[in-house]
Amino acid sequence: MLLSDGRRLRADDVVVCTGVRRPRVPDGFAAWQDHPRYLDSPYPSTRLREALGQRPGRVLVLGTHQSAVEAALLLCRDGHRTTLTSPSGQLPAVRTALAAPPHAFPALDRVADLDPADPLLGDRLLRHTVEAVRSVSPLPWRRQVSTAAVPVRRLREETALAEAGACHWARVCAPLIDATIALGGALSDERRRALMARFAPFVNRYVTALALVNARRLVAHCDAGRLRVAAGYPRAVSYADGRWRVRWPDSTVREYDHVVNATGFHPPRPHWDGATGTLHLEAPPASATALDHLAADLRVRAAPGAAPERVWIVGVGTHLRIPFANHLNNVVRQADEVTGHLLRPPNSPT
Repeated sequence: MLLSDGRRLRADDVVVCTGVRRPRVPDGFAAWQDHPRYLDSPYPSTRLREALGQRPGRVLVLGTHQSAVEAALLLCRDGHRTTLTSPSGQLPAVRTALAAPPHAFPALDRVADLDPADPLLGDRLLRHTVEAVRSVSPLPWRRQVSTAAVPVRRLREETALAEAGACHWARVCAPLIDATIALGGALSDERRRALMARFAPFVNRYVTALALVNARRLVAHCDAGRLRVAAGYPRAVSYADGRWRVRWPDSTVREYDHVVNATGFHPPRPHWDGATGTLHLEAPPASATALDHLAADLRVRAAPGAAPERVWIVGVGTHLRIPFANHLNNVVRQADEVTGHLLRPPNSPT
């Protein structure tokens, strides 16, 4: 095993638990990646605060999902006037808790048994989800969420719904993730991607919903004039005289002191070099190809029919096979399974 500093390590088994480190490049900002007043990620928060300094300024945050919300809460708390923007313009929904009391969901228990080749798989998954929500409460879905078109108004209305205890759908989210993970292992990469793309709006709003306490803080910052959610996404960007100049879809131009990218990270994609039998975690040579297969036991195989390597992948890297690969319960379960493999006697079946 070759390390980044040139040292080599010998090992009988390798478990790859690398996370994400390569930020996404937002539309319209590819040319500004090295600009001193462009921050490619809001993490860690100490780096963000040091980059912006103590003097309050105007900050454009690219993104409106969890990473962007976390950045906005920190920036507004420090006195910065913050604007959130994304192509969808949608903030996450609001729920009262990130974990729900135990509840049986027979409809979701049947998801893992769905036929992976069924052309109506997406429709059936949606039907099981709706059935699970109805088993929690007879309150219609439309009365558990807001359909307001304006993001901040929708945030207010869904905050009120959460405060009233009307967000029963939230109890289904964690079991639904587990059910989808169980189904995802049986799907082809293409089918899994298509299914996740179809339900991306649902995932972005409800599966990754805001905790009520953070929703209240966002509303308070909006009321105080420290936070706004842009009605569109920038059409043009320039920098001059120490200011970002951003032109919006309605042709108005606003100036900002800093831009923070909070659109997330690219998932890791190991590459396999068949000529040398080498798995590259970063900076792969031209002879290597992106790994597109991961076995059920999470071991690396160069191809579906190839012999397994003594290399396991755990965590976000398992997106090659598993949806919601960064879900904490899923990662803990994977770590437990791989540990079990490593602790088996050498001659036992794998």
